[in-house]
Amino acid sequence: RSAPEQKPLPLYVTLGLGATFLGGDATRQTSMGDVFALQQAHVSGELALRLTPAWAIGVYADAGGGDPSSTVSKQCDAQGSTCTAATGRVGFLVRHTWEPLSSRPIWLSLGTGWEFGAVTMDNASGSGSGPNHDDLVRYTGRELLRVGTGVDFRLSRILGFGLYGSLAFGRYDTIADRLSTTSVDPGTHSTAQLGVRLILFP
Repeated sequence: RSAPEQKPLPLYVTLGLGATFLGGDATRQTSMGDVFALQQAHVSGELALRLTPAWAIGVYADAGGGDPSSTVSKQCDAQGSTCTAATGRVGFLVRHTWEPLSSRPIWLSLGTGWEFGAVTMDNASGSGSGPNHDDLVRYTGRELLRVGTGVDFRLSRILGFGLYGSLAFGRYDTIADRLSTTSVDPGTHSTAQLGVRLILFP
């Protein structure tokens, strides 16, 4: 039987780096590929409380960055500007870990929260000492369901690393530009992520 001092600590914290793959529709009439390049790099994190060695509840957040779609990029180029795209998500999760006291536990998580997607225009010709940053378009909505899984490698009670993947489904319900904010006819889009992460108190 495992000694008490080998049990995981009540909290764990993660910091991950990886790739994001977008799919589906930003709205009923607009695909994600019409607005964003479908691949982004992302950083992610979790902060969770272990209720038992196997069960934890917590919060997650991630932010991704990349290029807008080729069509949007051409529009930005025509205005003498550079555009970048970003997406982000934040929410709550519950996680179950199999063999949580082993050195290589496998886990599954379910989460739900909120998300955004934006294309930002850098106007280098703007007044002031640096470029102006304006949202060309910004979508906001709900991440309806996120399913994550992975394997952690526990090096000690303090430090570990892991491999993770997730698949989420969301719907944007609001779109904002430089003139107005309006509700939209939502479409459903997907967000798939793969990455590696550092774990404190694995």
